[in-house]
Amino acid sequence: MLDLPVLNNTMRECGFKLPRTDNIGRSGDWQDLYYLTDYLTFVLDRHYESQPCKAGCSSCCRENTVFRVTASEWAIVREYLECADPALVKGILVRTEELYGPYLEQLRQVAKNWQESPDFDAVNLGLDGLPTGCPALEGDNCGIYDARPLVCRAYGYMAAKIRGKESLLICKTYGEGFIAGLREQGFDNIPLPNFEPFANRLTALDGGDEVKPLPLWLYEWGQAGVK
Repeated sequence: MLDLPVLNNTMRECGFKLPRTDNIGRSGDWQDLYYLTDYLTFVLDRHYESQPCKAGCSSCCRENTVFRVTASEWAIVREYLECADPALVKGILVRTEELYGPYLEQLRQVAKNWQESPDFDAVNLGLDGLPTGCPALEGDNCGIYDARPLVCRAYGYMAAKIRGKESLLICKTYGEGFIAGLREQGFDNIPLPNFEPFANRLTALDGGDEVKPLPLWLYEWGQAGVK
C-alpha cells in the first residue's frame, strides 16, 4: 500500500544520512552506503505493489549488464568470490570469458571513457555492440547477490538521468507495467529517489582511482590465476 507521507519521510531520512556514510559494504550500519541503499529499497518495495523486482527475476541482469564498478565495489565482490563455492566461481569466470573475451579492447575503452568522464550520464559511452547478460547470473539468480554493486541494489527503485533524459533504473521488460500500476493508483508523478546522489557518494567514498565494467574486473581476476 502506497503511503506517501511515510515514503517521502523515508526518502528525506536517507537523503540526510547519505552524506554521513563513510564506507562501502563494510560496517552493515547507517554509515554503510550499501546498508542505507538496501534499507531505502526495502521500504520502497513494501510500498509499491506493482514493483516487479523479486527473487528469480533476472530481466535487468540480461538487459543492462555493462555498468560502472568502482575498485571498492570490486573488492567486495572479489572477497565474496574468494570464499565462495569453487564451482560457482568457475562458472562465473567461464561465462565471463565466453561472453566478453572477444570484447576486451572495447571494455577497456569503456573503462577509459568512464575514468575520463565520471559523470553518471556518461555511463553508456562506447557500449554499442557489446553483448548483454551478466556472467555472475546463475540461472535466474545472482551468484554474487550479497556482494552486488550499488547500481544492482538500486535498480528498479530509483530514477536517473540517462543520455540526457529523466528515466527509471528499471528493465524494459517490466518497467512499463510498473509505471502503469502506479498510474492506476493515481500517481502520474512517480515519487522515487534519484540515483545520482548515491552514485556521487560512491565515487567520493571510493576515491575514483579506478572504475571498470564488472566483466572486465572478472576477466582480469581470472587471468591472474584464480583457482
